Amino acid sequence: FFRIGNTLDPGPRPARQAASQGAAAPAIESAPDGAWSPRVLPDGASTEKPVLFITSDPPGASVTIDGERIEQPTPVRVSVDQAKEAVIEFSLPGFLTKRTTATVKQDQETQVSATLQPVPDLLGGFEIRCAPACDDLLIDGAPAEGVKRPFRTARINATAGQHTLEAVKGVNTRSRTASVEENKLTTVEFVFGEQSAAPAMPPRPQPAQPQASSGMPAAPRQTRAPAAQPAPQARIEVVTPSASASGPVSKTGPTARNTADSPAFVTVEATSAQGAVPGCRVMFFQGGRLAATGTSGSPIKLEPGSYQLKVSRDGFIPHETQKYIAPGSQNLTVFISGK
Repeated sequence: FFRIGNTLDPGPRPARQAASQGAAAPAIESAPDGAWSPRVLPDGASTEKPVLFITSDPPGASVTIDGERIEQPTPVRVSVDQAKEAVIEFSLPGFLTKRTTATVKQDQETQVSATLQPVPDLLGGFEIRCAPACDDLLIDGAPAEGVKRPFRTARINATAGQHTLEAVKGVNTRSRTASVEENKLTTVEFVFGEQSAAPAMPPRPQPAQPQASSGMPAAPRQTRAPAAQPAPQARIEVVTPSASASGPVSKTGPTARNTADSPAFVTVEATSAQGAVPGCRVMFFQGGRLAATGTSGSPIKLEPGSYQLKVSRDGFIPHETQKYIAPGSQNLTVFISGK
């Protein structure tokens, strides 16, 4: 204290002394414990309080700090009353909201930045099945992304709506228009091939003729000729020949000659997007009645003809298709999807 006459004067206060020297003193406010109160700090302003410098890409995002909205969009500098950990949320129309945590420091400016991701289009997808394997796939005239070529099965994303799909096999192209719905998978199949007749089966050995008691050959036994079978409608489908088969297997139903008396041995293999699916139940129906049943990977004996094939297993969607079974040994490969 200074004594001036008989009066005690405490001397100049810091603010008055700064003012007399022509310098503006920063406003220092005391805050009660637990105070937060984020406030926008104007450009060029200084403060002794903790400061957050908040930016976003793209700029112009609205910001909330611990649930309190800041009136200025990014980029923005904000002062707070105390150092602490804060939850900062960015929002901008057309972009996904992003939330981050930052530790606000007392002795330095804390920078917080966020890169915002656009809201994705409403997506669905296609599951493309190609038999035999296709060389290329186009969607709406552009090569499909993320498809490993050549391929038998591929999944691609697509926006909801109608699209044109083109599968390429060598010099041949198959085109199909299909629609996809939001969050749903649409299956599209492409089949390349030609109709061909089954190879002639080798003659069946004839049993030896019995001898009559007189030593003369007995008269041959008369047998009824098998009834003619109606030729099924030809379809283009892929049949994988068995490694144990003696010759190629027909890709279409009709055979070159009447082989109704020759049985068929069919081995059904099931596959999915993740690979082979063993232990599936295999059922063949004819005329609405169960004709034969078995397990995938094991041969099933059938009479040649047209059948409704059903393949099922727990955890997968049952697969049903119409198949013509030709005489001889053959493999069928079907695709099943998980639930």
